[in-house]
Amino acid sequence: MIDVSGKGITLRYARAEGWLEGSAEVIDRVRQGTVPKGDVRATARAAGIAAAKRCSDWIVFCHPIPLDWVDLTVEVEGERLHVVSEVRSNWRTGVEMEAVTAVSGALLNAYDMLKPIDKDMTMSGIRVLEKRGGKSDGAPA
Repeated sequence: MIDVSGKGITLRYARAEGWLEGSAEVIDRVRQGTVPKGDVRATARAAGIAAAKRCSDWIVFCHPIPLDWVDLTVEVEGERLHVVSEVRSNWRTGVEMEAVTAVSGALLNAYDMLKPIDKDMTMSGIRVLEKRGGKSDGAPA
């Protein structure tokens, strides 16, 4: 881990996204709410929020960060699920890893819930869309 003890506390924000692509049947089942394991969108959302809160357990060099806000949306778009996370914290280091971990956790949970219906789904496009706060926004290093 790097030493962040000398950095100032500033508002940090990050937004990330990712996609789960599946068959027409699996996406229709998500849309209709007929997946045997339950509500995929609600479960993926809750799992993503939980993943953001445990990011430092997943990512070896991440600092445990006190998160002030995490939100996730899980929407059906065409033949794919689109997950977007937003994370905020007043802290010494950025929250982009928490944002991508939230997306990853949501996608993994959706995949797990849907794999009995479609074993050929793919997760893709996991990326940081936006990052604010800290040195990149002019705060002291």
